[in-house]
Amino acid sequence: MTDSELTRTMTPLFASPVSLDTFRRHGDDMIDRWDGRRFTRAVDAGDGVEAVQIDVGSEPGPTTWTVTAGGYPSDIEDVVHRQFIVGDAPGEGWVDTCPEVAGKVPREIIDSAAVVRSTSLFQSVVRCVTAQQINLEFASVLRQRLATRLGIYHSVRDTGAYWLDIDRALSTSVDELRDMQLSGMKARFILATARAIADGVLDSQTLTALDDVELRSRLTSIPGIGRWTADWVMIRWFDRPLVAAGDLGVRKAIRWLHDLAEMPSERTVRELTAHWGEHAAVIQAAVMEAFNRHNARG
Repeated sequence: MTDSELTRTMTPLFASPVSLDTFRRHGDDMIDRWDGRRFTRAVDAGDGVEAVQIDVGSEPGPTTWTVTAGGYPSDIEDVVHRQFIVGDAPGEGWVDTCPEVAGKVPREIIDSAAVVRSTSLFQSVVRCVTAQQINLEFASVLRQRLATRLGIYHSVRDTGAYWLDIDRALSTSVDELRDMQLSGMKARFILATARAIADGVLDSQTLTALDDVELRSRLTSIPGIGRWTADWVMIRWFDRPLVAAGDLGVRKAIRWLHDLAEMPSERTVRELTAHWGEHAAVIQAAVMEAFNRHNARG
């Protein structure tokens, strides 16, 4: 640790870091970095962008997290809280009303369910665009390439992570992004999003005040942001309690959850999850993690 770093301990927000496993399942994109013990990312700490590392320890059910920031954020614990969407008592209050979840999802996952928020609106859109219609391993590779071209590296302890920078994006051409094996269409979508954010067309503060219908409409007015991308951005950046019903992975997970003979339609997924209510995004995260583990076991 250097003189410019700050380390604190805090009470864990969840008992088990199961919600972080998605960040190593498909490879290290250098943006959201999880090695099974330490979660590292660059975040807006209020006074500027800093790298933050959360060390959850090596034992299950840690009593403390050790958090190190590559600077001196005014409230390091508040910075960590802003990275996750969790309930006051994960699992409590919705398990009894969701018997299908309680019957299929391990209690460890239910008790530790959380949505990992995006670090910025731009990063949230980039994560979605890179994952469109390709396998998630290659999507991670694409994000790593984008991080090294469009990002600024922030160090903490013996590692660090990239922050995707709007100005660097705006100084990049479509051809440069295509050289990274992004399709021309995806390259244009990413740069259009950067321009919309820079010009204030996509202003997080303004958009936060909109209802779901208005917010989705504003997001989908940007080239490359369809209903699927908009739903994930609304979940991961705007904290909306939604289910990304058009996502193929979500549809597969709902099919598994309900033992359905056929793949459910987007409409059916919405009907089957309507009772999840204000906990929808967190329950979705729990179901997806349980489904991924089920698939991994074969």
